[in-house]
Amino acid sequence: MVERILFAQHGMGDTHHAMARLAAVVAPPRTKVVPLSMNFLLTFWDMEPLIGQVEQGAAAIVRQFPTLPLRILATSLGGVVWLEVLARQPQWWERVESLVLLGVPVGGADLARILDPLGWGLGIAKGLGQNRRPLAEQVSARIPTLVVASDLGQGEDGLIPVESTKMAYAHWVCLAGVHHEALRWHPQVVEVIREFWSQPRQPVPAPAPSRLQGLTNEGYGEL
Repeated sequence: MVERILFAQHGMGDTHHAMARLAAVVAPPRTKVVPLSMNFLLTFWDMEPLIGQVEQGAAAIVRQFPTLPLRILATSLGGVVWLEVLARQPQWWERVESLVLLGVPVGGADLARILDPLGWGLGIAKGLGQNRRPLAEQVSARIPTLVVASDLGQGEDGLIPVESTKMAYAHWVCLAGVHHEALRWHPQVVEVIREFWSQPRQPVPAPAPSRLQGLTNEGYGEL
């Protein structure tokens, strides 16, 4: 018997396959994994249709399973899309047990701002360059949220600045030496997610550092 739904969301220039595999590895028993696929070409071009596509796919599942709790696992652009979906569907919030964001630029991606410095709407850059931290914090204040970042040694994961992933009320973990693309499968990411889901979580009270200490290659700090 299915006990919960786990939405798995891929990012830019990707398909649903890698995130589906990650979700299958970390999902608790009796979880229905739902990998929502976005239009590959549109992940480089226009965010609005992507939001509508994910919202429509998720809504169909929510209607099909009207009483089951929901979990959301999203990476990079996929996390930005899901924040927008949740903003449009606040009635889902009470059903969402947790939101896990992997390398998601909630504060805006520097690369996007470089590609579109004047905000003229150059492809997906305009959407990714926006600061969505206020929106993200509305969500993380209500929904237990885990943010996983990584630092290759220069304050970024090869694509997303570490500072851009931070938000109030979220449990925040920063890995060492994991490239942005590897956040979709890396064993340390699996460990962090499983640990987060090993016990009930609540949003971190007040804008303060996370209760989850950063995970490095040497292991966990105290929870």
